Amino acid sequence: MVYERARGPAVSQEGIGKQLLKSKVFLELATPGIPVRLMDLLSLQPGTILGLHRNADEPALVRMRGREWWSARPVSSRTMRAAQLLQHLPQEEAQP
Repeated sequence: MVYERARGPAVSQEGIGKQLLKSKVFLELATPGIPVRLMDLLSLQPGTILGLHRNADEPALVRMRGREWWSARPVSSRTMRAAQLLQHLPQEEAQP
């Protein structure tokens, strides 16, 4: 007797779900809406510190696929850059 794995919609959906959970998405940690003079941008050089005129304690935003999901604080974790999540942001319902 040969064993055959069950097939069907339930088994397929479960497998697809497991594979989706392994997929990666791209995030960005951003401080949106900062006005910068064009003259300042044109004079940028490696090593230049560009003042963003924001309080360092003001949270940044974690974005995924163009939507803001979390407010966060930029931090370091050992030698890596990281984000400390502060608050989950409400999401608007998708329009039909």
